[in-house]
Amino acid sequence: MINRKRIKNWSRTSDHRERVGPIPRPPQLREACLWLLRRDAELFFVNGSCEPIDRLATSMSAVALVDDGVFACDAAEIIQYDEIVPDEAVKIDEYDDFYDLDYLLGATILIEAGRLGRVACYVPGRKGGIHEQVLRWKGGPWHARVVVEPLESPC
Repeated sequence: MINRKRIKNWSRTSDHRERVGPIPRPPQLREACLWLLRRDAELFFVNGSCEPIDRLATSMSAVALVDDGVFACDAAEIIQYDEIVPDEAVKIDEYDDFYDLDYLLGATILIEAGRLGRVACYVPGRKGGIHEQVLRWKGGPWHARVVVEPLESPC
């Protein structure tokens, strides 16, 4: 069970404007709007946009290579937050820095917001878990590494 956690005024406690992440090419001068960031063993979803997010639901996935086979599973628990205000971070996962190193850990994130509508973001797994991943840049484009699928509005 993951304990829920919120951090208000994230930009005052984070250096997200100075760097986008560990990338082997010159840093991009774009600013992130929505992103995932790991602090110690906790993974946060950060709302850096100027509008609130009405609802966020997330589920984690794991892939393990066992001998010549592949074992994949999704977490049974779905974590949901309502009303994530601008400049707020919410905890969506927690890692074990020893045991999780053997698995590719990814995430599925469902976002409902005014201008965005309803979208599903699929973040590919990384060994040991996600460290930092921009989902959307300010100005509109989604990050190329994230698979985004628009969803129909509920009836």
